[in-house]
Amino acid sequence: MEFGSLERFFSILNCLNSTIVNMVEKSNSGLSMNELEKHLNTFPKQNVVDLFRRRKIERAKFGYKYILLSNKKRGANQSKD
Repeated sequence: MEFGSLERFFSILNCLNSTIVNMVEKSNSGLSMNELEKHLNTFPKQNVVDLFRRRKIERAKFGYKYILLSNKKRGANQSKD
């Protein structure tokens, strides 16, 4: 997935947490921490922990990795069941 200019994301969304939520929501199948670090060019571990605790994003374990998922997509998928 291509996210375009990070400067645009940061200037529009105004903070790293909002940018992380936006990127996770726009991803097709979630993002791993490695993917997030690569796109952001920083190590947002504490931001991700904060967002998870505040229930802004979800995570699912696949093998030995966690994938960050959007709450919005999860809610949409659950309502279809």
